[in-house]
Amino acid sequence: MKRFLPLLLLIATSAAAQTRARAVTPVKPDVSGNTVTGIVSSVSGSLVRLADGLVTIDTTGAKISGEIAPGALLFAALKPGKVAANAPLPAAYVAVTRTAQITLSGDVTAVDLSASTLTLLGRTIKTTPQTAFSSAFPTFKALTLADIVVGQPVVVEANASGGALVATSVHVLDFFPLQLPSVIHGTVRSIANDSWVINANGKDVTVKVDANTKIAGDPRVGDTVEVIVSGNNLALAILRMPSFGPKP
Repeated sequence: MKRFLPLLLLIATSAAAQTRARAVTPVKPDVSGNTVTGIVSSVSGSLVRLADGLVTIDTTGAKISGEIAPGALLFAALKPGKVAANAPLPAAYVAVTRTAQITLSGDVTAVDLSASTLTLLGRTIKTTPQTAFSSAFPTFKALTLADIVVGQPVVVEANASGGALVATSVHVLDFFPLQLPSVIHGTVRSIANDSWVINANGKDVTVKVDANTKIAGDPRVGDTVEVIVSGNNLALAILRMPSFGPKP
């Protein structure tokens, strides 16, 4: 190793001398410390108007990130140099992000899957295939409106469209513990297409039924049944219990 030390020193000395010999030319920055942030009022070619046109950004030659459109939030880093009074401000870099017209935060009071709407703070908000659903916690699958339940706290960003609020995003702040099914043991009082009335412990309880409700034993009015009910009062299964009469 000692044999290589003089050679290493020679290489290092030569490199240092070459570095000192080259003049380093400072790079002139293409951006100043001046910035502008605002909501886009209108766009005309390379000119972007903010604050109803009181401030105009000239994006000619600027590096742009995002789509510039009315209503978007724009950040511009300006080019160096002086600007004449009320002249467009020349931008070196422009970053744009879409912002919702309104953000509502509160507990969901209604969900209508057939109408693709949810309600909070007394406002019914439409959702579309473009509405982004997310949550504060990891989920096993992508969320949809069907995963939103009454009482759930959410943050909704929405825009006005056609006289209605249309959600651009729905963010779930909290999930409730999974409601386990319960069992009702009682006597059938009445049977309808969409509901059954069961008398349990002297009280009539109405449970919903649908095409997915499993009915076993051909129960009829007056029969003793056990009903497995989900958290939203939908009967998952109705089972007729065997009748044991008095022994002869």
